[in-house]
Amino acid sequence: MTRTHHLHMKEVIAWRSTASIVWSALLLPMLLSACLVVIRIDLLHPYVWFIGCINDFFSISMVLINFVIIFITICVAAFNPKFCTVSPIIPCNRLSILWQTINPYRLFHATCHSLAAAVITACLIYLSEPNSDFLITECTEDNECIDEKHLFIMLHGIVLGFCYSLQYFWNSENYITFPVIQKAKFLRVKGHIKRCVINSVWKTWRIMKYFYVAYFVFGSWNSASLKTLWFLVDFSLFWSVLLSGTFIFTSWLLALHIFKVYNTEAFVFPVETTFAEDEHKCLTRVLDHTNVALVKYLGYLDLSILSEHSVKRRKQIFSLSDPGGHPHSWDSVCKDCLMLIRSMASNLDIYQDILQSDMLSGDTTQDLFRQNVNITSPGASFNSSYAHKAMSPQRFESPRPEPQTEVVKRLNFKGYTPDPRQQSLNDRVQSTTFTSNSTLSRNGADKTMVSSGRSRTSFGDRIDKMLSYFRSPLPVAVRRQLFADAQLHIWALTGLSRLVAASYSEDDFGVVQRSLPDILSSMLELHTALDKYCKLPVPSTQMSKQTKSSVHQGEQMKNALRETVKSAIYRIVTTFGPSLKYVKVSSDNERQLSQFMQGKV
Repeated sequence: MTRTHHLHMKEVIAWRSTASIVWSALLLPMLLSACLVVIRIDLLHPYVWFIGCINDFFSISMVLINFVIIFITICVAAFNPKFCTVSPIIPCNRLSILWQTINPYRLFHATCHSLAAAVITACLIYLSEPNSDFLITECTEDNECIDEKHLFIMLHGIVLGFCYSLQYFWNSENYITFPVIQKAKFLRVKGHIKRCVINSVWKTWRIMKYFYVAYFVFGSWNSASLKTLWFLVDFSLFWSVLLSGTFIFTSWLLALHIFKVYNTEAFVFPVETTFAEDEHKCLTRVLDHTNVALVKYLGYLDLSILSEHSVKRRKQIFSLSDPGGHPHSWDSVCKDCLMLIRSMASNLDIYQDILQSDMLSGDTTQDLFRQNVNITSPGASFNSSYAHKAMSPQRFESPRPEPQTEVVKRLNFKGYTPDPRQQSLNDRVQSTTFTSNSTLSRNGADKTMVSSGRSRTSFGDRIDKMLSYFRSPLPVAVRRQLFADAQLHIWALTGLSRLVAASYSEDDFGVVQRSLPDILSSMLELHTALDKYCKLPVPSTQMSKQTKSSVHQGEQMKNALRETVKSAIYRIVTTFGPSLKYVKVSSDNERQLSQFMQGKV
């Protein structure tokens, strides 16, 4: 495992991350030059504008500013390998959302980005007005004051850096998604530049309109120049703020995109190797690599690609070991893929059993589900220990309902009041008499006692409601966690089904035929579990815009997984045809397999 981690650090992640940072730094002089041309724009004097820009391009100050901005951007881009993830982080309740917001690592991330944005803004202010004294201006002949316009731009840069850090996590911009079609890196970056600039302008404008209002109301104490309506319509100030924010967002978002482009490019892992010291680099070792999620994703992506395009590597998977004559490569690939497929089917079955149980309420469904599938942190995918349990034929059983007396005791402990019809007549009369007496009483001590008791009760109820509000699980969290790593299952299904289909003509030793019943059974069980899951009622709750987009993404992954399972089964059925009738599977799977063979699914 140490050697595999070494592979992750040096040959996959480190080199790609370094290359993305270098290319981001090389693009900055062009971005800065374009920003300088737009800042110095003078349509009434185009010749002077052009000559001034040419002179500034080759000035010493421009070179120094380029070095400063490149250094700051490299520092900012260095955060991406630390905070980017291939599996979305899904908070289970509002308390988790609050903790993610005030997490010390994220606060450090926000502080560093705010300082970086302030330095870049200062450099842009110097480029726009090289003869000014930055934040100092002359008020009178003998006194100097703060240049509040420059201070306004600087404060906007600080706020913009902080907002970038918030959006980085809240909008899941650190989430790495793999493209459906692998294209050249240059084409992916080129096609993203225009969209990146437009997105940067829009984000800057959204921050500007709130910052203008906040500064107009709370900001200016020392000068009345920014307290007037002229401050709101000052086009030069508006233009400087908009361009500085657009430049910062564009450079950082482009660096993030280049990082994602490099790390989502397919990596070719060798199927087998001659030397024992290079065995940790093989595809069969990478598929079972659980320490680094990105390496595992790249391994399954490589499996999906080789199963379709590489005849030579497919034959290496179907080959036998020498000496011994054992299909180690196929056994390892098949075991890892089936482990993923069965884990997803088992998780879906557990969720359905818990949801359909009459004894479970909404606040215990998620806790029990997370306990069964061994999820220990928000956004964590189903780990390998549970996947090994899913390989066994035993199924998770739903907990037996508690006796009626135990349920009543538990509800009474939580403050449950029995139905008045179940109380005795004497109790109801006493309760009514006590209520009327307390209402008609005129005793001051009784009033004080009743009011103090009510105040304590109301305060305790408010605390309980507040705590339950933050600790209550989000209804869509479990549904999103189910398909958090669905991309791995899609690649596993696609690669395994294509290998099985290719074995019909390329498997000279018949190594795949031994595993064909297990493969068909696992795929059919997953198809059945997905069909049952799609028929479950969807919780109708009010969701924020961010949650709606995340739920929509989860629904897309669910639909993609469902279509992938169906395509994988049809691919095997089409290849083997009527011969599948002799494959030994369970009666339920045999009935479903016959429907696929008849084209009725």
